[in-house]
Amino acid sequence: MKVGKDNPCGFCGHSGTCTTGIAKRNGTDTPSSNCPNFYKFSFKSAAISTASGPSTNRPIACLPCKIRDGALGLYKDEYIFWSYNMPTHLVKEHPGVAVTEAFHDSYAVSADERERLGFSNSQKRKRGPSGGGSAKRVHVS
Repeated sequence: MKVGKDNPCGFCGHSGTCTTGIAKRNGTDTPSSNCPNFYKFSFKSAAISTASGPSTNRPIACLPCKIRDGALGLYKDEYIFWSYNMPTHLVKEHPGVAVTEAFHDSYAVSADERERLGFSNSQKRKRGPSGGGSAKRVHVS
């Protein structure tokens, strides 16, 4: 399958054809999408890389987008990006913006995950913009 270059869908890999979001149902975040390959999954499980489910790629909200628009409590599809696409989105749309360590950790790909996905050291995925802790903030560049 050929994967799109600009913000590819985590279900089908195409760019510009699918919308993916997060809906609140009974107080729980639930994925939603118009992708023909959409399937329901648990955000809690998807956030942890394991031998049987190595990928943590999942829809997450872009905190800088939400802060910029004063929309912290909202779940709008325009703020949702696949976690593997987040570093590129941040560099492209929010250059120089500080991100917290917690937000950075929500999209970072660990060495264990890269190993489980079969990437060797020479194939390591770029880590993307780094973030700082709650007392320390680092700018995306």
